[in-house]
Amino acid sequence: MTFPGPWLVLLPAQAVRPGAPPVPARLRGEDLVAWRTAAGALQVWHDRCPHRGVRLSLGRVETEHLACAYHGWAFRAGDGRCTQIPALADLAQVPGDVRATPWPAREHAGMVWVHPGAGPSDGAPPGIATDDARFLRTLTLRVPPEALQQPLQDRGFAPLAGPVWQGALAGRTLRLFVQEMQPDLLGLHAWDCDGVQVDDPLPVLAALRQLRDDVEATSGGAGAR
Repeated sequence: MTFPGPWLVLLPAQAVRPGAPPVPARLRGEDLVAWRTAAGALQVWHDRCPHRGVRLSLGRVETEHLACAYHGWAFRAGDGRCTQIPALADLAQVPGDVRATPWPAREHAGMVWVHPGAGPSDGAPPGIATDDARFLRTLTLRVPPEALQQPLQDRGFAPLAGPVWQGALAGRTLRLFVQEMQPDLLGLHAWDCDGVQVDDPLPVLAALRQLRDDVEATSGGAGAR
């Protein structure tokens, strides 16, 4: 299983609702805004209006557009093109080169993923099944990426594709996506892949927390809770 670039988790898909106010997010030092059109089309853009640099996450969704809160400039879903400037009565005068900055984004296995690199962004995000995977939670660990490899192997996890590992904790088959968020700060995103939902997820969540605590204790880190 392969994937052609650095697809990264941004936030849970359920946090971004059709026509609802835009959601600010941050990834690797970049300020982003996630929103959906009234029809539900997912958008992730750089969180800056190209006019005066105001955060677009302060704006509002208008059907298929995101309007800036400052001067009301409206930007079209998809290509981010400015299609309305309230101060201009003649829409033909709207400059065609004024655009918000979209990022490639996908909804996959209950999460919003973005592709920040300049390389190809086709294909699915890495190694997370869509039919039976149920997102559990994200843990943060204040350790470098290499500090997690041996503890995962010691628990019987095996690498699948890129930063994805599969194994079992508390009797459940899990897939873990390891994401380097900052130097010495990892995001560990966990999915339950057994298909049938358990009545009590607490044991597997406790096992994930124990994994985090053990890794940080060994590496001398102190993870965010």
